[in-house]
Amino acid sequence: AAEVFGVVDRISTLESDTDDVCEVIVRFQSGTLGNLHMSLFTPVMHGQFEFTGERGIIRWDRPLNQISVFDTAANRWEVYPFSCQLNDMYVDEARHFVDCVRGAAAPACDGWDGLKTLQLCLAAVRSSQERRWVRL
Repeated sequence: AAEVFGVVDRISTLESDTDDVCEVIVRFQSGTLGNLHMSLFTPVMHGQFEFTGERGIIRWDRPLNQISVFDTAANRWEVYPFSCQLNDMYVDEARHFVDCVRGAAAPACDGWDGLKTLQLCLAAVRSSQERRWVRL
């Protein structure tokens, strides 16, 4: 990530003293743009990742437990349902953590990855406060 623009706010009437919505645009060094939307007050659990390019779309849909791929050349969607349960990824993550503590595995992401993520999050908050793009 090269720079971010964020809106971090509390807009719901929930009894909370924390931000409840976040909109972030990330510009990567390659020029690619990414966006992130998160809210704590959505009444229905949902979540997805979507990667859009000139030749298609890849979408992971959490509630439907599937990946959908749109091929622009073929002008069609292909759907790949998961046979695993959503909770399996959390169990796998916990197992991986224990394996790392035991020395049986190397972390899939390390403290440096965590630091970069924290820096991006803090830059998004700063962007929201200052209402401008923030370079990383």
